Amino acid sequence: VKEKESGEWLIPSNLTQIELKRKENNTSLFTSFALTGFDREPKNSAQGRNIIIEKSLYDSEGNKVTEAIQGNDYELELIAYTVNGSEMENVALVDLMVPGFELQPNRDQRGKVPGVNILNDDRTDLKLDYIDAREDRVIFYSNLSSIKRKLRYKVKATVSGIFKLPGTLADPMYDRLSKYLGPTSGLKVNLPSVK
Repeated sequence: VKEKESGEWLIPSNLTQIELKRKENNTSLFTSFALTGFDREPKNSAQGRNIIIEKSLYDSEGNKVTEAIQGNDYELELIAYTVNGSEMENVALVDLMVPGFELQPNRDQRGKVPGVNILNDDRTDLKLDYIDAREDRVIFYSNLSSIKRKLRYKVKATVSGIFKLPGTLADPMYDRLSKYLGPTSGLKVNLPSVK
């Protein structure tokens, strides 16, 4: 364990237990732990309790695809619901961007979230309270129930290669027992054919 100049401590990833002791009885001890980063070994199966998120990629004709073509536009669909029949408020749906893809912004930004092109038609019926679009992820805040609700937004394949389609995380802000992390799957982005 090493202390940084900022007073933070770097803890090795193989450490399984930490014991904290104060040097003197009259001093206060404040702690905060944060785990950041990506799993080294992505999960191939869903993990969680009380929530399910289904994630699919569709082409411009509405066909579900497992391969993409560089330069083409696609729609990412999330279907979110609870499995125990309850309603959950303030659920954060964290959708990591597919490597080699970028968000397709709205052409008309009036009244829309910059950087996220939500398809507000019959393809989207999940009511969103807030959207936080970042370079590597989009965070959607919504309430969930046992009714399956859909959300679709536009992305563009920008790089060819073989990638991992990251699972979506669902984390209710006020229900610490419920959580969901979707499985990681493979996705191939091909170069466009030359005519």
